[in-house]
Order: sequence, then C-alpha cells, then structure tokens
Amino acid sequence: MNKIIVSLLMAGMLCLGPAASLSAQSGQGAAPMADEKDILHLNTIGAFSAGFVIQSYGYIGVLADAMSKGVYEPELVRSMLSETISYLRNVNTQLQKYQSGSLIASGDRKFIASMMEIISQLIAEAEALSSFAQTKSKEDLARYEDARRDAWKNIKKTFGMN
Repeated sequence: MNKIIVSLLMAGMLCLGPAASLSAQSGQGAAPMADEKDILHLNTIGAFSAGFVIQSYGYIGVLADAMSKGVYEPELVRSMLSETISYLRNVNTQLQKYQSGSLIASGDRKFIASMMEIISQLIAEAEALSSFAQTKSKEDLARYEDARRDAWKNIKKTFGMN
C-alpha cells in the first residue's frame, strides 16, 4: 500500500516537470498566456500518463496473481489483457502524434519518449502474460517476469522513485 501511495505522490510531483522546462525554454519568469495553456496541456498529459502507466502495471500484476491463485480462468485473463493491450497501444499512438509537435521543449519530449518506452514494456509484459495464460510455458513466464522487472525499473527511473 505504501508503494502505491508513494507512486501516486510521485506522479503528482511529475506534473511540475513540464512547467519548469517550458519556463526555462522561454527564458522568462512569467510565461505569456499561450505558454500557460501549453503548460496546462503538458501537466495534464504528465499526470494522466503517470497514473495510466502505474495503474496499468498494477492491473497486469493483479491479473497475474488472480490467475495464479485460480480466482480468474486463463481465458478471462487473456480477454482482459487483450483490452489492456489495446488501450496501451492507443495511448502510445496518441503520444507519438503529440511528440511530433514542434512546440514541445526537449525535456517534455524526453518525458513523452520515456512514457512511450514504459508503455511498450507494459505491452510486452501483458503479451507475455497472455501467452503464458494459454501455454503455461516456462519461456512465456520468463518473458513476463523480465518485462515486468524492466517496466518497473523504468517506471522508478522516470518518476525518481527509489
């Protein structure tokens, strides 16, 4: 529970990052109205992205636990993971479109790239778990565990979590 609370606090703090990079880029103490609008957009994207990846990570883990304990049948888990993978891909596509914009500061572009990398890792994690639900193979389980470990490592790095 403490990890979840810390994660949510870090996600909230993350929202301040884009504002700082835009102010530094403009070289002004007080940003004009257009910059304030950009800052609001970037803060919103940051907050939603942080919450989305942390919740997705947790959700995939809960599905793995529920399946391993026999609470959910493998086919139900595969169906739920299929929906999750679809959401993750859709968000990644939207972030790619947003990242291609010309008015984004390099720090913000880096953050968006990190989010896209985490989402790709979450997709790999969910796909491996879905395969494991069907095959019960050690290889799929190892792929799932590796992807989960990689995703968490990247989440911690991106949000400055210890």
